[in-house]
Amino acid sequence: MLPTNRTGKLVGTAPFPEHGHGMAGIIFMRTSGVGRLTSQRKDARLTAIGLLDEIKQANHVDIVLYWKQLGRLAACRPLWMRAYPGLSLIMREETYRVLGALGAQQLGSVAHVMAKSHVPNQGAWMALWTELAHAATALVHDLNPQALANMAWAYATVGHAAPALLEAVAGEAARRVAEFKPHDLAAIIWAYAKLGHVVPALFEGVAAELVCRTVAGRLYEFSSQALVKMIWAYGAAKHLAPLLLQFEPLALEVAERAHTFDPQDVADMVRAYAIAGHVAPALFEALAHRMAGSVRELNPQALANIAWGYALANVRAESLFGDGAFAECCELVAGKFGTSELHQLHQWDLWCSEQEVTWRTLSPMLLERCRDATWMLFLRTRTMQSSRPSVSPRGSSDMDCSRQRKGCNRM
Repeated sequence: MLPTNRTGKLVGTAPFPEHGHGMAGIIFMRTSGVGRLTSQRKDARLTAIGLLDEIKQANHVDIVLYWKQLGRLAACRPLWMRAYPGLSLIMREETYRVLGALGAQQLGSVAHVMAKSHVPNQGAWMALWTELAHAATALVHDLNPQALANMAWAYATVGHAAPALLEAVAGEAARRVAEFKPHDLAAIIWAYAKLGHVVPALFEGVAAELVCRTVAGRLYEFSSQALVKMIWAYGAAKHLAPLLLQFEPLALEVAERAHTFDPQDVADMVRAYAIAGHVAPALFEALAHRMAGSVRELNPQALANIAWGYALANVRAESLFGDGAFAECCELVAGKFGTSELHQLHQWDLWCSEQEVTWRTLSPMLLERCRDATWMLFLRTRTMQSSRPSVSPRGSSDMDCSRQRKGCNRM
Protein backbone atom coordinates (compact mmCIF):
# COMPACT_ATOMS: atom_id res chain seq x y z
CA MET A 1 0.00 0.00 0.00
CA LEU A 2 1.07 3.60 -0.44
CA PRO A 3 2.18 5.55 2.64
CA THR A 4 -0.43 7.02 4.97
CA ASN A 5 -0.53 8.40 8.47
CA ARG A 6 -3.08 7.46 11.12
CA THR A 7 -5.72 9.73 9.55
CA GLY A 8 -5.38 7.96 6.22
CA LYS A 9 -3.59 10.86 4.53
CA LEU A 10 -0.47 10.38 2.48
CA VAL A 11 2.65 11.73 4.08
CA GLY A 12 5.68 13.36 2.44
CA THR A 13 7.54 11.73 -0.40
CA ALA A 14 11.19 11.42 -1.28
CA PRO A 15 12.68 10.30 -4.59
CA PHE A 16 14.81 7.17 -4.53
CA PRO A 17 18.01 6.91 -6.61
CA GLU A 18 17.76 5.38 -10.05
CA HIS A 19 18.09 1.58 -10.15
CA GLY A 20 19.10 -0.88 -12.79
CA HIS A 21 15.60 -0.84 -14.28
CA GLY A 22 15.81 2.93 -14.80
CA MET A 23 12.95 3.56 -12.35
CA ALA A 24 12.62 6.28 -9.79
CA GLY A 25 10.99 5.02 -6.62
CA ILE A 26 9.76 5.88 -3.16
CA ILE A 27 11.07 4.78 0.24
CA PHE A 28 8.58 2.86 2.29
CA MET A 29 8.51 1.49 5.80
CA ARG A 30 6.21 -1.31 6.95
CA THR A 31 4.02 -0.54 9.95
CA SER A 32 1.25 -2.93 10.93
CA GLY A 33 0.98 -4.18 7.39
CA VAL A 34 0.41 -0.70 5.95
CA GLY A 35 3.10 1.00 3.88
CA ARG A 36 4.29 4.23 5.46
CA LEU A 37 6.64 6.65 3.79
CA THR A 38 9.70 7.98 5.50
CA SER A 39 12.41 10.33 4.32
CA GLN A 40 14.93 8.53 6.52
CA ARG A 41 16.58 5.82 4.44
CA LYS A 42 18.07 4.09 7.46
CA ASP A 43 14.56 3.19 8.64
CA ALA A 44 13.33 1.96 5.27
CA ARG A 45 12.67 -1.77 5.02
CA LEU A 46 11.11 -1.68 1.60
CA THR A 47 13.14 -0.15 -1.21
CA ALA A 48 11.73 1.30 -4.39
CA ILE A 49 12.36 -1.89 -6.33
CA GLY A 50 10.74 -3.89 -3.56
CA LEU A 51 7.65 -1.73 -3.77
CA LEU A 52 7.42 -2.11 -7.53
CA ASP A 53 7.86 -5.87 -7.27
CA GLU A 54 5.05 -5.96 -4.72
CA ILE A 55 2.74 -4.07 -7.09
CA LYS A 56 3.52 -6.62 -9.79
CA GLN A 57 2.22 -9.37 -7.52
CA ALA A 58 -0.92 -7.48 -6.43
CA ASN A 59 -4.40 -8.68 -7.34
CA HIS A 60 -7.06 -6.47 -8.89
CA VAL A 61 -8.41 -5.36 -5.51
CA ASP A 62 -4.97 -4.20 -4.39
CA ILE A 63 -4.38 -2.36 -7.66
CA VAL A 64 -7.57 -0.38 -7.10
CA LEU A 65 -6.41 0.44 -3.56
CA TYR A 66 -3.05 1.61 -4.91
CA TRP A 67 -4.87 3.90 -7.32
CA LYS A 68 -7.08 5.29 -4.56
CA GLN A 69 -4.08 6.17 -2.44
CA LEU A 70 -2.42 7.71 -5.47
CA GLY A 71 -5.57 9.81 -5.76
CA ARG A 72 -4.85 11.17 -2.30
CA LEU A 73 -1.29 11.86 -3.37
CA ALA A 74 -2.62 13.68 -6.46
CA ALA A 75 -4.62 16.01 -4.22
CA CYS A 76 -1.42 17.46 -2.75
CA ARG A 77 1.00 16.56 -5.54
CA PRO A 78 -0.90 16.55 -8.87
CA LEU A 79 2.22 15.83 -10.91
CA TRP A 80 3.34 12.76 -8.98
CA MET A 81 3.68 10.85 -12.24
CA ARG A 82 6.56 13.07 -13.28
CA ALA A 83 8.23 12.73 -9.91
CA TYR A 84 7.96 8.93 -9.89
CA PRO A 85 8.04 7.66 -13.50
CA GLY A 86 8.90 4.14 -12.38
CA LEU A 87 5.77 3.92 -10.25
CA SER A 88 3.74 5.41 -13.10
CA LEU A 89 5.02 2.81 -15.55
CA ILE A 90 4.30 -0.11 -13.25
CA MET A 91 0.81 1.14 -12.40
CA ARG A 92 -0.02 1.35 -16.09
CA GLU A 93 1.26 -2.13 -16.84
CA GLU A 94 -0.41 -3.72 -13.83
CA THR A 95 -3.71 -1.98 -14.47
CA TYR A 96 -3.64 -3.54 -17.92
CA ARG A 97 -2.98 -6.91 -16.32
CA VAL A 98 -5.98 -6.83 -13.97
CA LEU A 99 -8.38 -4.86 -16.17
CA GLY A 100 -10.55 -7.85 -16.99
CA ALA A 101 -11.07 -8.63 -13.31
CA LEU A 102 -12.20 -5.14 -12.28
CA GLY A 103 -15.84 -4.62 -11.38
CA ALA A 104 -17.97 -1.70 -12.53
CA GLN A 105 -17.40 0.56 -9.50
CA GLN A 106 -13.69 -0.28 -9.51
CA LEU A 107 -13.42 0.81 -13.13
CA GLY A 108 -15.08 4.10 -12.22
CA SER A 109 -12.67 4.64 -9.33
CA VAL A 110 -9.60 3.90 -11.42
CA ALA A 111 -10.70 6.20 -14.24
CA HIS A 112 -11.44 9.00 -11.77
CA VAL A 113 -8.05 8.77 -10.07
CA MET A 114 -6.22 8.51 -13.39
CA ALA A 115 -7.82 11.77 -14.51
CA LYS A 116 -7.06 13.47 -11.17
CA SER A 117 -3.44 12.37 -11.57
CA HIS A 118 -3.19 14.00 -15.00
CA VAL A 119 -2.65 10.67 -16.73
CA PRO A 120 -2.08 11.72 -20.36
CA ASN A 121 -4.30 10.79 -23.25
CA GLN A 122 -1.43 9.78 -25.48
CA GLY A 123 0.90 6.90 -26.25
CA ALA A 124 0.55 3.79 -24.12
CA TRP A 125 -1.73 5.64 -21.70
CA MET A 126 -4.17 6.37 -24.52
CA ALA A 127 -4.37 2.66 -25.20
CA LEU A 128 -5.19 2.06 -21.53
CA TRP A 129 -7.92 4.71 -21.63
CA THR A 130 -9.37 2.94 -24.67
CA GLU A 131 -9.33 -0.48 -23.04
CA LEU A 132 -10.78 0.95 -19.84
CA ALA A 133 -13.64 2.43 -21.87
CA HIS A 134 -14.34 -0.93 -23.51
CA ALA A 135 -14.44 -2.66 -20.13
CA ALA A 136 -16.72 0.00 -18.62
CA THR A 137 -19.09 -0.07 -21.58
CA ALA A 138 -19.67 -3.78 -21.05
CA LEU A 139 -20.53 -3.17 -17.38
CA VAL A 140 -22.34 0.15 -17.71
CA HIS A 141 -25.59 -1.20 -16.26
CA ASP A 142 -23.74 -2.06 -13.05
CA LEU A 143 -22.28 1.42 -12.53
CA ASN A 144 -23.88 3.39 -9.72
CA PRO A 145 -24.69 7.10 -10.29
CA GLN A 146 -21.43 8.31 -8.79
CA ALA A 147 -19.41 5.90 -10.94
CA LEU A 148 -21.32 7.00 -14.05
CA ALA A 149 -20.50 10.62 -13.28
CA ASN A 150 -16.88 9.80 -12.44
CA MET A 151 -16.44 7.88 -15.66
CA ALA A 152 -17.81 10.69 -17.82
CA TRP A 153 -15.86 13.32 -15.86
CA ALA A 154 -12.61 11.39 -16.22
CA TYR A 155 -12.85 11.05 -20.00
CA ALA A 156 -13.82 14.70 -20.39
CA THR A 157 -10.97 15.84 -18.17
CA VAL A 158 -8.32 14.04 -20.22
CA GLY A 159 -10.09 14.77 -23.51
CA HIS A 160 -10.46 11.16 -24.60
CA ALA A 161 -13.37 10.60 -26.97
CA ALA A 162 -14.99 7.24 -26.30
CA PRO A 163 -18.30 7.36 -28.22
CA ALA A 164 -19.56 3.91 -27.30
CA LEU A 165 -18.90 4.47 -23.60
CA LEU A 166 -20.38 7.96 -23.63
CA GLU A 167 -23.56 6.80 -25.35
CA ALA A 168 -23.93 3.92 -22.91
CA VAL A 169 -23.30 6.11 -19.86
CA ALA A 170 -25.69 8.79 -21.14
CA GLY A 171 -28.46 6.27 -21.67
CA GLU A 172 -28.02 4.80 -18.22
CA ALA A 173 -27.75 8.21 -16.56
CA ALA A 174 -30.85 9.56 -18.31
CA ARG A 175 -32.82 6.56 -17.09
CA ARG A 176 -31.66 6.94 -13.47
CA VAL A 177 -31.25 10.70 -13.23
CA ALA A 178 -33.37 10.91 -10.07
CA GLU A 179 -30.76 8.83 -8.21
CA PHE A 180 -27.92 11.30 -8.80
CA LYS A 181 -26.61 13.60 -6.10
CA PRO A 182 -26.35 17.29 -7.08
CA HIS A 183 -22.57 17.13 -7.44
CA ASP A 184 -22.79 14.11 -9.74
CA LEU A 185 -25.52 15.70 -11.87
CA ALA A 186 -23.30 18.72 -12.40
CA ALA A 187 -20.23 16.60 -13.12
CA ILE A 188 -21.86 14.39 -15.73
CA ILE A 189 -23.59 17.19 -17.64
CA TRP A 190 -20.36 19.23 -17.57
CA ALA A 191 -18.44 16.26 -18.96
CA TYR A 192 -20.68 15.81 -21.98
CA ALA A 193 -20.63 19.52 -22.77
CA LYS A 194 -16.85 19.62 -22.37
CA LEU A 195 -16.42 16.79 -24.87
CA GLY A 196 -18.96 18.29 -27.25
CA HIS A 197 -20.86 15.01 -27.05
CA VAL A 198 -24.37 16.35 -26.56
CA VAL A 199 -26.98 13.67 -25.93
CA PRO A 200 -30.43 15.35 -25.95
CA ALA A 201 -32.05 12.70 -23.76
CA LEU A 202 -29.47 13.27 -21.03
CA PHE A 203 -29.66 17.06 -21.17
CA GLU A 204 -33.45 16.92 -21.15
CA GLY A 205 -33.46 14.49 -18.24
CA VAL A 206 -31.06 16.51 -16.10
CA ALA A 207 -32.95 19.75 -16.77
CA ALA A 208 -36.25 18.11 -15.86
CA GLU A 209 -34.73 16.68 -12.69
CA LEU A 210 -33.43 20.06 -11.58
CA VAL A 211 -36.87 21.55 -12.18
CA CYS A 212 -38.45 18.79 -10.09
CA ARG A 213 -36.01 19.32 -7.23
CA THR A 214 -36.58 23.06 -7.37
CA VAL A 215 -40.33 22.60 -7.16
CA ALA A 216 -39.71 20.34 -4.17
CA GLY A 217 -37.69 23.10 -2.51
CA ARG A 218 -34.36 21.31 -2.93
CA LEU A 219 -32.41 23.74 -5.11
CA TYR A 220 -30.41 24.70 -2.01
CA GLU A 221 -28.76 21.26 -2.22
CA PHE A 222 -26.79 22.39 -5.27
CA SER A 223 -23.56 24.17 -4.41
CA SER A 224 -22.69 27.36 -6.24
CA GLN A 225 -19.96 25.47 -8.11
CA ALA A 226 -22.43 22.81 -9.19
CA LEU A 227 -24.79 25.47 -10.54
CA VAL A 228 -21.93 27.12 -12.42
CA LYS A 229 -21.00 23.82 -14.08
CA MET A 230 -24.56 23.08 -15.09
CA ILE A 231 -25.21 26.56 -16.45
CA TRP A 232 -21.95 26.48 -18.40
CA ALA A 233 -22.80 23.05 -19.80
CA TYR A 234 -26.21 24.08 -21.09
CA GLY A 235 -24.73 27.24 -22.56
CA ALA A 236 -22.12 25.14 -24.36
CA ALA A 237 -24.89 22.90 -25.71
CA LYS A 238 -26.36 26.01 -27.37
CA HIS A 239 -29.64 24.80 -28.91
CA LEU A 240 -30.41 22.86 -25.72
CA ALA A 241 -29.62 25.82 -23.45
CA PRO A 242 -33.28 26.90 -23.03
CA LEU A 243 -34.09 23.53 -21.46
CA LEU A 244 -32.52 24.73 -18.23
CA LEU A 245 -31.69 28.38 -18.62
CA GLN A 246 -35.23 29.57 -19.35
CA PHE A 247 -36.24 28.26 -15.92
CA GLU A 248 -36.97 31.41 -13.93
CA PRO A 249 -36.52 29.99 -10.39
CA LEU A 250 -32.96 28.98 -11.30
CA ALA A 251 -32.23 32.48 -12.57
CA LEU A 252 -33.56 33.93 -9.32
CA GLU A 253 -31.35 31.55 -7.31
CA VAL A 254 -28.29 32.53 -9.35
CA ALA A 255 -29.07 36.22 -8.81
CA GLU A 256 -29.39 35.65 -5.07
CA ARG A 257 -26.07 33.80 -4.93
CA ALA A 258 -24.24 36.18 -7.28
CA HIS A 259 -21.84 37.30 -4.54
CA THR A 260 -20.58 33.71 -4.09
CA PHE A 261 -19.39 33.21 -7.67
CA ASP A 262 -15.88 33.63 -8.99
CA PRO A 263 -15.62 36.43 -11.62
CA GLN A 264 -14.54 33.97 -14.32
CA ASP A 265 -17.56 31.81 -13.52
CA VAL A 266 -19.81 34.85 -13.77
CA ALA A 267 -18.49 35.46 -17.28
CA ASP A 268 -19.37 31.89 -18.25
CA MET A 269 -22.89 32.27 -16.86
CA VAL A 270 -23.45 35.58 -18.64
CA ARG A 271 -22.54 33.93 -21.92
CA ALA A 272 -24.73 30.89 -21.21
CA TYR A 273 -27.81 32.93 -20.35
CA ALA A 274 -27.28 35.14 -23.38
CA ILE A 275 -27.11 32.06 -25.62
CA ALA A 276 -30.32 30.75 -24.07
CA GLY A 277 -32.04 34.03 -24.83
CA HIS A 278 -33.16 34.41 -21.24
CA VAL A 279 -33.79 38.12 -20.83
CA ALA A 280 -33.68 38.57 -17.06
CA PRO A 281 -32.50 42.10 -16.17
CA ALA A 282 -32.47 41.33 -12.44
CA LEU A 283 -30.12 38.40 -13.01
CA PHE A 284 -27.76 40.34 -15.26
CA GLU A 285 -27.74 43.31 -12.89
CA ALA A 286 -26.89 41.05 -9.94
CA LEU A 287 -24.03 39.47 -11.87
CA ALA A 288 -22.84 42.92 -12.94
CA HIS A 289 -22.69 44.07 -9.31
CA ARG A 290 -20.62 40.97 -8.50
CA MET A 291 -18.10 41.77 -11.22
CA ALA A 292 -17.88 45.50 -10.50
CA GLY A 293 -14.45 46.09 -9.05
CA SER A 294 -13.25 42.65 -10.14
CA VAL A 295 -12.87 43.14 -13.89
CA ARG A 296 -9.08 43.10 -13.60
CA GLU A 297 -9.34 39.46 -12.55
CA LEU A 298 -10.93 38.50 -15.87
CA ASN A 299 -8.99 36.98 -18.74
CA PRO A 300 -9.50 38.22 -22.33
CA GLN A 301 -12.04 35.54 -23.19
CA ALA A 302 -14.11 36.36 -20.10
CA LEU A 303 -14.06 40.08 -20.92
CA ALA A 304 -15.30 39.38 -24.44
CA ASN A 305 -18.00 36.99 -23.22
CA ILE A 306 -19.29 39.56 -20.74
CA ALA A 307 -19.38 42.37 -23.28
CA TRP A 308 -21.16 40.20 -25.83
CA GLY A 309 -23.57 38.74 -23.27
CA TYR A 310 -24.75 42.07 -21.92
CA ALA A 311 -25.16 43.46 -25.42
CA LEU A 312 -27.26 40.49 -26.46
CA ALA A 313 -29.32 40.65 -23.26
CA ASN A 314 -29.75 44.40 -23.83
CA VAL A 315 -28.89 45.21 -20.20
CA ARG A 316 -26.94 48.44 -19.67
CA ALA A 317 -25.37 47.39 -16.33
CA GLU A 318 -24.06 50.82 -15.35
CA SER A 319 -22.42 49.30 -12.27
CA LEU A 320 -20.15 47.24 -14.52
CA PHE A 321 -19.51 49.49 -17.51
CA GLY A 322 -20.30 52.97 -16.23
CA ASP A 323 -16.97 53.89 -14.64
CA GLY A 324 -14.94 52.96 -17.72
CA ALA A 325 -12.91 50.30 -15.89
CA PHE A 326 -14.22 47.55 -18.15
CA ALA A 327 -13.08 49.30 -21.34
CA GLU A 328 -9.76 50.11 -19.67
CA CYS A 329 -9.18 46.43 -18.89
CA CYS A 330 -9.95 45.55 -22.50
CA GLU A 331 -7.25 47.98 -23.61
CA LEU A 332 -4.73 46.49 -21.17
CA VAL A 333 -5.09 43.02 -22.69
CA ALA A 334 -5.84 44.16 -26.25
CA GLY A 335 -2.96 42.17 -27.70
CA LYS A 336 -4.30 38.92 -26.24
CA PHE A 337 -7.74 38.96 -27.85
CA GLY A 338 -8.36 36.31 -30.50
CA THR A 339 -10.44 36.78 -33.63
CA SER A 340 -13.69 35.55 -32.08
CA GLU A 341 -13.20 37.70 -29.00
CA LEU A 342 -12.54 40.80 -31.09
CA HIS A 343 -15.74 40.04 -32.99
CA GLN A 344 -17.66 39.89 -29.71
CA LEU A 345 -16.20 43.23 -28.62
CA HIS A 346 -17.21 44.74 -31.94
CA GLN A 347 -20.78 43.66 -31.30
CA TRP A 348 -20.65 45.24 -27.86
CA ASP A 349 -19.37 48.49 -29.34
CA LEU A 350 -22.22 48.51 -31.88
CA TRP A 351 -24.68 48.01 -29.04
CA CYS A 352 -23.08 50.81 -27.01
CA SER A 353 -23.47 53.15 -29.99
CA GLU A 354 -27.10 52.19 -30.38
CA GLN A 355 -27.71 52.78 -26.67
CA GLU A 356 -25.92 56.14 -26.88
CA VAL A 357 -23.99 55.35 -23.72
CA THR A 358 -21.84 57.99 -22.09
CA TRP A 359 -19.28 55.65 -20.57
CA ARG A 360 -15.86 54.94 -22.03
CA THR A 361 -15.82 52.35 -24.83
CA LEU A 362 -13.10 50.94 -27.07
CA SER A 363 -10.23 53.00 -28.42
CA PRO A 364 -10.11 53.67 -32.19
CA MET A 365 -7.12 51.35 -32.56
CA LEU A 366 -8.77 48.42 -30.78
CA LEU A 367 -12.06 49.09 -32.53
CA GLU A 368 -10.38 48.88 -35.92
CA ARG A 369 -8.97 45.48 -35.01
CA CYS A 370 -12.45 44.40 -33.93
CA ARG A 371 -13.90 45.45 -37.28
CA ASP A 372 -11.16 43.60 -39.14
CA ALA A 373 -11.84 40.46 -37.10
CA THR A 374 -15.56 40.65 -37.82
CA TRP A 375 -14.90 41.00 -41.54
CA MET A 376 -12.46 38.09 -41.43
CA LEU A 377 -15.03 35.85 -39.75
CA PHE A 378 -17.64 36.90 -42.29
CA LEU A 379 -15.37 35.97 -45.20
CA ARG A 380 -14.42 32.69 -43.54
CA THR A 381 -18.08 31.81 -43.09
CA ARG A 382 -18.89 32.65 -46.70
CA THR A 383 -15.98 30.48 -47.87
CA MET A 384 -17.14 27.54 -45.76
CA GLN A 385 -20.68 27.88 -47.06
CA SER A 386 -19.63 28.08 -50.70
CA SER A 387 -17.31 25.08 -50.41
CA ARG A 388 -20.02 22.98 -48.73
CA PRO A 389 -23.30 24.06 -50.32
CA SER A 390 -25.18 21.11 -48.87
CA VAL A 391 -24.51 22.34 -45.33
CA SER A 392 -26.66 25.17 -44.06
CA PRO A 393 -25.01 28.25 -42.52
CA ARG A 394 -26.59 27.35 -39.19
CA GLY A 395 -24.75 24.04 -39.13
CA SER A 396 -21.43 25.26 -40.43
CA SER A 397 -20.68 28.29 -38.33
CA ASP A 398 -21.30 29.88 -35.00
CA MET A 399 -22.05 33.08 -36.86
CA ASP A 400 -25.72 32.92 -37.71
CA CYS A 401 -26.64 36.05 -39.59
CA SER A 402 -30.32 35.18 -39.47
CA ARG A 403 -30.28 35.50 -35.68
CA GLN A 404 -29.10 39.07 -35.39
CA ARG A 405 -30.41 41.16 -32.58
CA LYS A 406 -29.38 44.76 -32.28
CA GLY A 407 -26.17 44.06 -34.18
CA CYS A 408 -25.30 41.00 -32.10
CA ASN A 409 -24.82 37.53 -33.57
CA ARG A 410 -25.11 34.49 -31.35
CA MET A 411 -21.69 32.92 -31.02
